[in-house]
Amino acid sequence: MESMCLQKDDPMQRRARRAGARAGLLLWSDRCSELQSAEQGSPSASQECEVAVQRAMALEEFALALDMLLQYYQDAMVSYCYSHFLDRHLAQEVAQEIFLAVFEGMPRFRGESSVKTWLYGIASKKCLEVSRTKTRREALARHNEQRIGAQAHCAPPPQPEELFRQEWQRQRVWKALRRLRVYDRELLILRHLEELSCDEIASIFKVSKRTVERHLPRAEAKFYKTFQKV
Repeated sequence: MESMCLQKDDPMQRRARRAGARAGLLLWSDRCSELQSAEQGSPSASQECEVAVQRAMALEEFALALDMLLQYYQDAMVSYCYSHFLDRHLAQEVAQEIFLAVFEGMPRFRGESSVKTWLYGIASKKCLEVSRTKTRREALARHNEQRIGAQAHCAPPPQPEELFRQEWQRQRVWKALRRLRVYDRELLILRHLEELSCDEIASIFKVSKRTVERHLPRAEAKFYKTFQKV
């Protein structure tokens, strides 16, 4: 009987395969950019970006993975941070910190959750951390005082009544959210503003889906009650 021998993997072949894989990932990166501008939020677009980022991280192409995440999720992250702080400049700063934390954590990503859930988990922790920082709270308070003072001394610019009503409603929503417990506020933001599923929220908070489904209606009821008083 002829003996079978295993050939050792040639280093040049490995490099060639890696180069081919990277070229493919660059095409995926371009596709993520297209998805971000044209289809962001659709299940198929999100899934395509998910696959591309996971492939890049599996090949330890962390810079490329970060680039794809930035292309697809940067605007969403700034919006998510803004919903916490109501300060565009602060939201952009915190979003940058979130992506830095994501980049630093890529070597430890094990695929136990989706990239999207992992990203929002880091974002949630970072926003809560910033919210608890005394200097940030003081900066936010000063910003709000200046904004309120400006509103008190300056008449609002002319605009259609419907647009004015919508803006007023948005301000009521933010004020009501800020008066809720951190956990309740985070539940509502993730579910209704970021449109994450209960499964994804459960993964972020490391609780069961049933727990999220039980707590969500309570948080909604608290919000509606608070909203009526704003």
